[in-house]
Amino acid sequence: MLITPTVAVPAFAAGTLGVDTIDGRAVDPHLGWSPFTWPINLTGLPAATIPCGLSRDGLPIGLQIIAPWLEEQRILTVAAALEAALPPLGG
Repeated sequence: MLITPTVAVPAFAAGTLGVDTIDGRAVDPHLGWSPFTWPINLTGLPAATIPCGLSRDGLPIGLQIIAPWLEEQRILTVAAALEAALPPLGG
């Protein structure tokens, strides 16, 4: 199992392509804000995202859970355990 952030930035406005800077550094607006998800998508590994907190601005932050091929049940088990252990968002 591998656990990473889902994306590198808090949520951005709906309908926008993405962000083009992170911490003052230029990134590709298509993929630069998602360095943790697209490589996993390319490998075909199963992954899931669960909410794990809120940013300073109250925007959701996601946690990505990645498992070996054909181990989807392990992701669901870990996701359920983490969701039970984390406080509810906004509360």
